[in-house]
Amino acid sequence: MFNYLKNKRLTKLREAWENPRHWDRDLSSISALFELTQSELGKTTVDDKTWLDLDLNSLFRKIDATMTSVGQQYLYRKLRTLESPDGCLEDDYYVASLLQEDQATREKLQIWIGMLKEGDAKSVTKVLFSNFPVVNFPILGIALWSLFSVITIVFGLVSGGGYLFLILPILIANFSLARYFERVTDNASYVLPYLYIVIAVSERLAGLTLEPRIPACMRLKELKKPIRKVRKALKLVSISQNHESILINNMMYLINLAFPYDVIAYSLSMKKVISEIDVMRSCFLSIGSLDASISIAAYLNHHPQTCNPELTDELVIELQDAYHPLLEEYVSNSFSTNGRSALITGSNMAGKTTFIKTIGVNLVLSRTLWICHADYARFPVVDIFSSIKTADGLEEGKSFYFSELERIKQFLEMAKRGHKCLILIDEIYRGTNTVERIAGSAAVLQELATNNLVFVTTHDIELANYLNEQFDLWYFEETGSRTNPFDYKLRSGVCRTRNAIKLMENMGYPESITNIARRFVKDMEL
Repeated sequence: MFNYLKNKRLTKLREAWENPRHWDRDLSSISALFELTQSELGKTTVDDKTWLDLDLNSLFRKIDATMTSVGQQYLYRKLRTLESPDGCLEDDYYVASLLQEDQATREKLQIWIGMLKEGDAKSVTKVLFSNFPVVNFPILGIALWSLFSVITIVFGLVSGGGYLFLILPILIANFSLARYFERVTDNASYVLPYLYIVIAVSERLAGLTLEPRIPACMRLKELKKPIRKVRKALKLVSISQNHESILINNMMYLINLAFPYDVIAYSLSMKKVISEIDVMRSCFLSIGSLDASISIAAYLNHHPQTCNPELTDELVIELQDAYHPLLEEYVSNSFSTNGRSALITGSNMAGKTTFIKTIGVNLVLSRTLWICHADYARFPVVDIFSSIKTADGLEEGKSFYFSELERIKQFLEMAKRGHKCLILIDEIYRGTNTVERIAGSAAVLQELATNNLVFVTTHDIELANYLNEQFDLWYFEETGSRTNPFDYKLRSGVCRTRNAIKLMENMGYPESITNIARRFVKDMEL
């Protein structure tokens, strides 16, 4: 029977490996670990604006094939944490690539990690990495009340008749005590069963015999004795909230009406549990690390067109046949710059924005997973910031232009402090008039490019006249074909063509309007 269930489980795991299942994630829950531990990491992270600009939530969903909510949280935090080459980048990639190739080891881990599939890890994360609810109940008073409750209930049942009414106040009092217990412990009692499974799975993983040395498993082996200690303590307090068994839940509910079992178990066990908080955190993070590594291994297995980037301290970006991982049908581009920023011009929809996003996404992947969607990649070890999806702050009464001003002012303040970054700006200052847009953009970009790499897209080809000392000039152009108007290939130089009026024609605007528009263009160019 055991072998049948194991083989059935392995069949499902292998099907999921070949066809990873992706579904909508509750990102507010998944981001909990990152939000609670961000300050403790002591590392640079991808800020919220850049994360949204580069659509990294969609990239997370594409990479995420984790089995547990613990793994989801760990993977999300990993994708938002920029590592240096001397950190854990290579080690983590080694584990993912090992699990990609070593099916036996991968499946051994998945069998036990899969026990955590159900459950909301956000609540567990809050308890482990925020404030573990510590409530001191009077043990002697609770013990005496429990004894009195049991004696009264037994006496009422044995005596019968009018004595049965003695039971009702006891039941009401214990019910009220149970509700009070849940409230003052911030419902931690519902978290403890899941936390118990985390520790139990950690103990199983610590006992596995694995030939390859996987750091997360080695950490668990080193903690094997304290893990067993905290599991025994948690077992006592987790029984009452065993959501997998309706029978046990109902039985424990009746027991708590007879006497406050939850309060007694909590009081006797929590001091020992809390003393091992660091052990429980290590278990949580180790399981998350293993689950995330298997997810990354699956991603590597289905995306072989990647490379390990070279990360240096020089302001150099070099890419060969790089592409955007979220595009199913993509056109790859090669690019290189040695300390000079990039001004990218081109027609609407020609590929300017996608190109700077390709640079940004691949830099993030290079410094989080040590992979890049390219044949070869070289990136500087710098932070990344962007201003791409700037929108009107209607609730705050901010205009599009004002929102962009605020964001770019942040870039200037970082530049003033000597903070070297890769800065991505799409259609700079598009929310204001042409003359002041060009003048303001030129002044700002000259300043930003002094110590940073700036990739900026624009329709204003006049900017090239002001920025050619610090910026290399690149462009995308039209093919002239009506069915395939763009080839999405990056070229050196400045785009001299326009396509706004042509797009109006393709959309069915009246010919009388487009002809007048062309005449106005000629008048303005005189």
